[in-house]
Amino acid sequence: SSETKELRILILEDVPSDAELAECELRNADMEFTSLRVDTRAAFEQALDTFQPNMVLADFRLPAYSGREALEYTRRTHPHIPVIMLTGAMGDESAVDLLKLGARDYVLKDRLARLAPAVKRVLSEERGVHNRKLAEGKYRALFTEAMDGIVLIDCATWHIEDCNPEFERQTGRTRAQLTQLLAWEILHPRQHELAQQILMDVQQAGTGRSGDFKLEKPDGETIPIEFSAKFLNIQQQSFIQGITRDISERKRAEEALRHSNRALKTLSAANLALVRAVSEDELLQAAVNIIVETGGYRRAAVYFAEEDAAKSLTRKAWAGFEHHPDWTQGLSWADNDQGQLPISRTIRSGATQICTDIARDPSFQSHREAALAHGYRANITLPLCSDARVFGGLSIYSSEVNAFDDEEIRLPGAVHPGHRVHRGGA
Repeated sequence: SSETKELRILILEDVPSDAELAECELRNADMEFTSLRVDTRAAFEQALDTFQPNMVLADFRLPAYSGREALEYTRRTHPHIPVIMLTGAMGDESAVDLLKLGARDYVLKDRLARLAPAVKRVLSEERGVHNRKLAEGKYRALFTEAMDGIVLIDCATWHIEDCNPEFERQTGRTRAQLTQLLAWEILHPRQHELAQQILMDVQQAGTGRSGDFKLEKPDGETIPIEFSAKFLNIQQQSFIQGITRDISERKRAEEALRHSNRALKTLSAANLALVRAVSEDELLQAAVNIIVETGGYRRAAVYFAEEDAAKSLTRKAWAGFEHHPDWTQGLSWADNDQGQLPISRTIRSGATQICTDIARDPSFQSHREAALAHGYRANITLPLCSDARVFGGLSIYSSEVNAFDDEEIRLPGAVHPGHRVHRGGA
């Protein structure tokens, strides 16, 4: 049959007729096999390597080599080969000892009718073990090579029980470190309570849940993830299997699309305002209104550079100041302590200045506390020019760090009033 194909049986037996009777019993049970009989220690140990049997039938008593010794040697050197003992007589105590040593069964020679069922049962058990190992190997390969993070959470303690390498990479921690943590401790602190509640809901309902979270690495870096949770019952123990997918690229794409949409809306409003404006003041005010109201920025202001001794800055138009008084009064575009904000440096250099994170930018040192208090997190300033001469600047503040990507940098240019504002007869 297909189940016994290529079955090779090594028989340790010093009486040829006893070996033939055992073979006859197996063939009468429609078993197909190849057998080899040996009767010495050296021949037996050599045959384990050269004959490569699937099973061993060993006589319990031989003149110079006992079945017990053969069993111990096989278990030590070839533990995957099952051994069935054959004996003329055996007490219960001896039989138990052999089973403890690793024999899969024993058959009395005067009851050989039990041999074929015993062999078939052991072979079936071996196939089961093989299939389980194969399945475990496949699962482990999927587990370790998965592109998503996989984590197993013990519902009794809420500690992480196991995880795959991708989950280690996402969290910035080793498996040993992760198993010391409660499941929600790998997330941003603001999400601990929500995550704990979701896990408990999954446990109680026995169903799945999903949602977006932020993993927090030991160095403070956060990674946006999509988390899916599923309840598992493994050998009467409750676990939750979590699948985590790094969605950083997706979030960046969504943010880029949001910025692009904001740019398109602002461009449309800017075109209409530029057509309608009939004066310099009206044009400047329209520009900053569009940047704040349509573009969604926190604040926008136009400053003109005065040619007085202090090289002072005059605010000509502004938006987003309703509840924020002008905390930039007294600024200068001179290269001194009052002239280090980006708006001052833009006017001096004629170049666009971008601050991606006010909390970290040294140019905001003197005004950082006030800027952060008003919710400003990033800034861009653009020069206003006439006949190659810089006469002022446009300053825009955002409530988001890293707010000014390529789309955002082009956006102020679309509502840049410089090409419609003329000073000094230019």
